[in-house]
Amino acid sequence: FAAVSSAMFICLFPLFCGLFSLSSLVQSENIVLDALSGKNGTTVGLIYVTGAGLVPSQYAQLCQTLQFIFNQPLIVGIPDFVIPAETIYELDELLPGMLKEMEQHGLPKNSDVFLAGHSLGGAVTAMFAGKHQYDYKSIYPDWVFKGAILNGAYITRTYRNKTTHLLQNYSVPTLSI
Repeated sequence: FAAVSSAMFICLFPLFCGLFSLSSLVQSENIVLDALSGKNGTTVGLIYVTGAGLVPSQYAQLCQTLQFIFNQPLIVGIPDFVIPAETIYELDELLPGMLKEMEQHGLPKNSDVFLAGHSLGGAVTAMFAGKHQYDYKSIYPDWVFKGAILNGAYITRTYRNKTTHLLQNYSVPTLSI
């Protein structure tokens, strides 16, 4: 048994190292997409929370498409999570810096901002929305949290009645697609 375990370790260790090395080759940092020129109206912010193990650059084209079809100027921030599996705690920590970066790219203070998330990022977005629906300004004072968009995610049982499964104690406008 010990010989098999050692042999398995010797075979699998390079594989794990290789996977770790490959994942570190993908450049990852916060991305802020400036609003497109030629759009009229009030500038709106969108923060897009990535799915587990994915990096901001993998969402840039989707967010650029959203900017193109949105009628108003839209500044998009895609935060880079340190831990590859996003958590609400890390989102709480990352949001102030992300919002400051977006302000540096032209988002006026106290602008309407929507949070969107894909997969695990959507679940984290929904948890954030539920947790901070009444005190979002405690995270960052100069923004107006207007709603959530969940892509491949849904509002969890935490905010559902155990019998009827209808939402309860969750008042954030939320679109789940």
